[in-house]
Amino acid sequence: MIKSASIPKYWFYVEPYVHLACKSDDCLVYNTLTGRALIYRNEPEIAGLVRRLLSVRNARVIRLNASRLEKGKIATFVKGLRDHFMGDLLDTACSSAKPMQMVHSPKIQKGAERLKREEGRSVGEGELGYLSHVAFYINAECRGKCPGCRAYYKQFPCCTQAGPGRKEMTAEALSSLLRQVQGAPVSRIDILGGDIFLHSELQALVDILKAQGREVVFFLHALHLTEHGARMDLLDFEMARYHVIVTPPYSSPRFNAAREITAAWDGRTTFVFVVQTNADIQQARAMIEASEMNSYALKPYFTGRNASFFHDAVFMELKDILDARPTHREIYANQVLNRLNFGRLTFVHDGKVYANLNNPSLGTWKEDSIRRILYKEMCHGKSWRRTRLRVEPCRRCVLAALCPPLGNYEFALKRNDLCHVKNAKRP
Repeated sequence: MIKSASIPKYWFYVEPYVHLACKSDDCLVYNTLTGRALIYRNEPEIAGLVRRLLSVRNARVIRLNASRLEKGKIATFVKGLRDHFMGDLLDTACSSAKPMQMVHSPKIQKGAERLKREEGRSVGEGELGYLSHVAFYINAECRGKCPGCRAYYKQFPCCTQAGPGRKEMTAEALSSLLRQVQGAPVSRIDILGGDIFLHSELQALVDILKAQGREVVFFLHALHLTEHGARMDLLDFEMARYHVIVTPPYSSPRFNAAREITAAWDGRTTFVFVVQTNADIQQARAMIEASEMNSYALKPYFTGRNASFFHDAVFMELKDILDARPTHREIYANQVLNRLNFGRLTFVHDGKVYANLNNPSLGTWKEDSIRRILYKEMCHGKSWRRTRLRVEPCRRCVLAALCPPLGNYEFALKRNDLCHVKNAKRP
């Protein structure tokens, strides 16, 4: 009989660039350098080993006897990792102690928990550094009657009408808000309405935006350009960009007229087609090809009655997730923050401020400082740190950190798993 002491032992380790996940008896091993993924479903023996690797105490290095490497599921698992350069074995006889591996933990540089512990310090100190993108709804007036007017903006950036009458953010208010974010790394400012051409102080607003030295994106509806004699030249300055929204039912003459009006700014204009059926996609693509435009986007819109369209056009397959090749940095970020919402605030003409328009307001810019609002979102908000690891059923899926962040479509469909991967075969 061979004594256990004579059986060779090995240190089995997983490389630091490999993402490991274990949920119940399902496991994922993902190489962030090559995009290769190994998925194991309903494998309790492998799950137990992966949990050992994930423990803080083991730091991705565990001891294995040679007998476990000769055959069986553990042997196959270890071979798979070695074959795909995700891990390796070291003879314990070659080292006097367990090899050391640096394991990084994802975190926000100045997380909400730390902010709460430091409530004695100046409120807003440092939080301004997180702000990267601001949007302003400067008015609510519009003479159009788009079918989805009151709902489009909850799913993607879009103009919206808020009833009759002139409701505006004054030039003085916009100037004050922009002064408050002067020290923030804001790279983009979005300007939306209503029909912004109907704003009573449009020229004054544009003059304020010109002085910012930052990219400014104006959101315009094709109707705004073609039906009321809109003057694009009022919005013209070097850092200005234009998103022209086209909603169904499409009108080729109106689209062509909008293209002609924006022709002088073609290099800075993107046409955004709202689509809610496969027929919309076909018609939009026909107009795009006929016009030979270079910059365009298709934005699916959930009407409440086109679930099958979303299953086909929006829901992800396992292949879609893996083909995106998320990086190590993106995976780390997905575990602690929502990359779609983080760093964004939206200011509405009525005074309310949102981190996401589908969540409750964080306060009002008429009464609260932006620093106070940022502090509130970091400590108590529901948008910036809304990750898949916090919601059902995603938190129980090994792919949660690889998937794109939760967006507004999840709010619209009232479900978080917009995918077909539950029963998908492993790659």
